[in-house]
Amino acid sequence: MTPRQLALIAIAFGALLLLWGVAALVGRGGDGGTAEVFPRVDPASVDTIAITGRADTSILVRRDSTAWRVNGHPADRSAVTALLDALADSTRGVEPVAERPSSHAGLGVDSAAGTRVRLAGRGGVLAEVVAGKRTADLDGGYLRRAADSTVYLVRGALTELLTRRADEWRDRRMGGVLPDSVVGIEVSRGRRSYRLERG
Repeated sequence: MTPRQLALIAIAFGALLLLWGVAALVGRGGDGGTAEVFPRVDPASVDTIAITGRADTSILVRRDSTAWRVNGHPADRSAVTALLDALADSTRGVEPVAERPSSHAGLGVDSAAGTRVRLAGRGGVLAEVVAGKRTADLDGGYLRRAADSTVYLVRGALTELLTRRADEWRDRRMGGVLPDSVVGIEVSRGRRSYRLERG
């Protein structure tokens, strides 16, 4: 091999190293490699969640540290807690899957089919996203920031929770009693009835 050939090989190798370094930096992005659909939001700072879908709108409003209401009715506390936990964990298992607006309709995150979600607190609007279809394995779904065209695949229950109907947020309990205070249960249906008694 001539010295000229060796020099050309060294230059080509250096150029490849430079390209690899640039690609690594671009792939890492400005957020340390973790895509965030929502900005990091402290669940305790959220006092209003507005979920606007094609069929209905759910307005979840915090009454105190544990109680929420949905469209003026008591909300299911466990469902709201699950949503707040999912929002706090929205950076886990997230990956960008599309960038062009032409892909929004297919993923359900366009203005016609998407569910618009707005989180608000004392400081104003904390985050606003559009939720779309769930994945084929039902282990996640597609979301994008309302002001951005990039669509993310988000693993977990977040998309399922954000696309619930308004009546699914309501507290379905008819009443509440302490289990230890019950000594008997009587059930009547027409002419038939039965009774359960604590032994």
